[in-house]
Amino acid sequence: MRFVFINRFYWPDEPATAQLLTDLAEALAARGHSVSVIASRPGADTPNAEQRKGVTVVRVRSTRLNRCGLLGKLADFATFYVGCLFCLITRVRPGDIVVALTDPPLLGPGVWLVARLRRARLIHWVQDIYPEIAVALTGNRWLGVFATLRDIAWRRAEACVTLGSDMARVLARARVEPRRLVVIPNWAPAGLGVQPADIA
Repeated sequence: MRFVFINRFYWPDEPATAQLLTDLAEALAARGHSVSVIASRPGADTPNAEQRKGVTVVRVRSTRLNRCGLLGKLADFATFYVGCLFCLITRVRPGDIVVALTDPPLLGPGVWLVARLRRARLIHWVQDIYPEIAVALTGNRWLGVFATLRDIAWRRAEACVTLGSDMARVLARARVEPRRLVVIPNWAPAGLGVQPADIA
């Protein structure tokens, strides 16, 4: 199988989604699958593409201004969004499995459109619920208008993977069919296993 994952962060970045995605991508590659990841560049000296443990990592040029407040974050989201969709158009092939995470927020609608045009299958790996989180944090209720587009992308995907039952209920309220809804809890990143001697 050919998998194409999309997330703003990947190894050597340290956010939780980067660590989880790195574990999953490398495990799939070790089982003989073709695995690509589209991510942002953690530094100016990072190559545009590289191979690591069987995974092809394609780096999209985007800003990293998250410390510059809301406008900086919006610039980060927008530049990665545009770059990753362009990259996806050029890389994805019919029958590929495209897995979209939720960073940047609302990545799903754009990825769904590209996947449909390229006759690929789309899976949403839902790590956060946007725009609801943004509304709760900022108080800007108008952001809720984006939920309609997000819900359409969820419903038309091959599957939606969520972290637990509470999040699954949110997707069910968005009218995602039960047969398309899968609950897979997150796991501890590789290397953090606790040995019996450690807790004795």
